[in-house]
Amino acid sequence: MKRIVCCVFAILMLSGTGLSFFASASDLPPIPLTTKKVRVAGDANKDGQVTIGDVIVISRSLAGGWGVTIDESNADVNGDRRVDLKDAVLLRRYLAQGWNVTLV
Repeated sequence: MKRIVCCVFAILMLSGTGLSFFASASDLPPIPLTTKKVRVAGDANKDGQVTIGDVIVISRSLAGGWGVTIDESNADVNGDRRVDLKDAVLLRRYLAQGWNVTLV
């Protein structure tokens, strides 16, 4: 009995009549793809690393922009919810590795 059912199913699929029983990709609702934003404290230029370049980008932004954009969440390294000169100084001290600075 199983063999007959499988053969009938295969014939229906090959003939094209069985295709209407299955949904095509265009019939399915879209699945939203979300990416979780990962915060890297100190990575103001969002290049995946904490370097002196981040200090420079923060400093340029504070001096008036000069066409730079920063990730303010990453640039706020002391956790006071604003980006200011304190963040640039703390980040520079952190990179010097001698000041016992922890980035928040």
